[in-house]
Amino acid sequence: MPPTMRQALAEAAERVAPNMNAQNVSNTLNAFSKLEEAATEMPRSLRDALAEAAERVTPDMNAQSVGNTLNAYSKLATAVAEMPPTLRKVLVEAAEREGPCMLSLDFVGCTGSGS
Repeated sequence: MPPTMRQALAEAAERVAPNMNAQNVSNTLNAFSKLEEAATEMPRSLRDALAEAAERVTPDMNAQSVGNTLNAYSKLATAVAEMPPTLRKVLVEAAEREGPCMLSLDFVGCTGSGS
């Protein structure tokens, strides 16, 4: 991916991050984690904007969004190193809440509040 496209995507994601819902945050983090150059060159301002958005929407995340977000952060070393403790706390709480649904292939009957 050309650097100009990475920059344009990063700028667009940063601009819309404050209005993202849980799925948007999870999908955006997941996408950046899969784009090697974009992940390593993600601007600090974008990491901060996505961290703020993730913290805001994590209580509304379902099992898939929690899993995708945790998976994405596992691949974004700099973002994890700079992750606010408050985001880490809400992600742990979401994983605990959605854990039973994350283990089940059949999401019917999941009781997590985000499902």
